[in-house]
Amino acid sequence: MNQNLLTLFQLDPPNSAAPLFVFLPGMDGGVSLQKFQASRLGTAFNPYGLAIPTGNRDDWPTLTQRAIAAIRAVKETQSGRSVYLCGESFGGCLALAIAWAEPSLIDRIILVNPASSFNQSAWLGWGATVAPWLSDSLYQVFTFGLLPWLANLDRVPQSNQQALLSAMQSLPAKTVAWRISLLQHFIANAQKLAEIQLPVLAIAGAADRLLPSVEEVQRLVAALPNGRSVILPNSGHSCLLETDIHLGAIARSQGFL
Repeated sequence: MNQNLLTLFQLDPPNSAAPLFVFLPGMDGGVSLQKFQASRLGTAFNPYGLAIPTGNRDDWPTLTQRAIAAIRAVKETQSGRSVYLCGESFGGCLALAIAWAEPSLIDRIILVNPASSFNQSAWLGWGATVAPWLSDSLYQVFTFGLLPWLANLDRVPQSNQQALLSAMQSLPAKTVAWRISLLQHFIANAQKLAEIQLPVLAIAGAADRLLPSVEEVQRLVAALPNGRSVILPNSGHSCLLETDIHLGAIARSQGFL
């Protein structure tokens, strides 16, 4: 795959009448972790996953435009469909960037533990300092220690834990350092958030050990003109991998569909 090419992959059998549901990935940039929730959406959506190649080191404007082009290419083949964006962690920042750049392309946004709060975490700031100096082999070792911070392991089945670890280990250390630098420079202040008129559902895991997601979701919703929040009391950062979390059911319970 071209290191700069972003691609949308069909995650479940297509439903010709359903809206498009586009998962935007976390730091790993892959679609493997998106399949768990995609399989649970049933017939309500036509789910796709955006893949960002492991070698991609675009800046925010370029990454955003490439994501827009990939979504537009699929939307044009299925005219008349509404488009839901679901961005988790790193993907939450990308979802906001798309909403600022091309709001007419999408209809609704779901943010899950968005990494727009990256600079609120002191230990992630330390990680940003260390990451550029890690070799690939050291990074592979580092990911084992990071796993309990990425997920509430008591709520994530073993198969999903392994998938999460494999996804993180698929990245070169230099790509990790680059994407961390993107998060360091991502700005989602109140003035910019007020520009987003689209309906936004922001979901936070109260047991997120990686980011202060509850506080960030509350901040985002206070600034978004059409935002609402859901707090998952026992969920960790990678809550979409948890057995008891059904994204479609959460959206339905909020009248968001």
